[in-house]
Amino acid sequence: MIAEVRERLPADGRGVSHVLGVILVLAIVLTGIVSIVGFGVTGVSDSTTDISDTAVERDLTGFAQAVDRATVHSDTAAGTTTVDLSLTGVTESREWVETSEDAGRLSLSTRRADGSETPLLNTSLGLVAYENPRSESRIAYQSGLVLSAPDATATPAVIRMNQFTHRTDGGVESLTLHVTRVTGQMLVDRRLDISAGPAENLHPGVLVGAGTGTPAEELVLRVDSTYSEGWELALRDLFPADTDFTYVGETLEVVYEIPEQGMFLHAYRHTVTVGGE
Repeated sequence: MIAEVRERLPADGRGVSHVLGVILVLAIVLTGIVSIVGFGVTGVSDSTTDISDTAVERDLTGFAQAVDRATVHSDTAAGTTTVDLSLTGVTESREWVETSEDAGRLSLSTRRADGSETPLLNTSLGLVAYENPRSESRIAYQSGLVLSAPDATATPAVIRMNQFTHRTDGGVESLTLHVTRVTGQMLVDRRLDISAGPAENLHPGVLVGAGTGTPAEELVLRVDSTYSEGWELALRDLFPADTDFTYVGETLEVVYEIPEQGMFLHAYRHTVTVGGE
């Protein structure tokens, strides 16, 4: 068979040159394809920072929703739920998403005209935080809020609001605060068990104000957190436009003037434990 093929080739070898030319062209084309694929992989690798940040924001939002399901908002009820935390978009993540049980603090008090304050609530918040190992971006969950910042100096954006509500019904204002503290530890790519103890009813819907049985002119809320600026954005959406926002160091102070007819105040504290394998 080989002999037959050789007999069909011209004596001057031009057919061989043609075959070699085709092989060279194919080699050049394949080299180009390999180069394009290699560049494409580099481009994808460079963009994984954005992908992973988006994935973490999505997953911490899911975590926040699961925490809300576990913390049944009543005086005595509690619940347990399980959530999948799957950071599939993260190609190079730290093994642990850090949970700090004592990070951040929130306090609430009423203030009279003479400047004296009556404390209503003072509790640590806890923090679930992720720092992208490929960049300086940081994403965190704190008391229902999901916050995201591209670096340590940027003001965090509010990805998800928490269970704080302010509304007016029948001409009377009401403020409801569900303050959630997270304890325990959670791993990336694991199923999490989230359990909540009984809610502590710290201020059961009492009417407060100058002309009520709980006299006060102002409500003062303070948040001491590395994410205080993110808290400010969230609380500005909660309170009326004339509410005063100031800082003392990293502590955000929110001063809300209580209406003359008073306001109903509800404050609950929830402790949530995170576990799983």
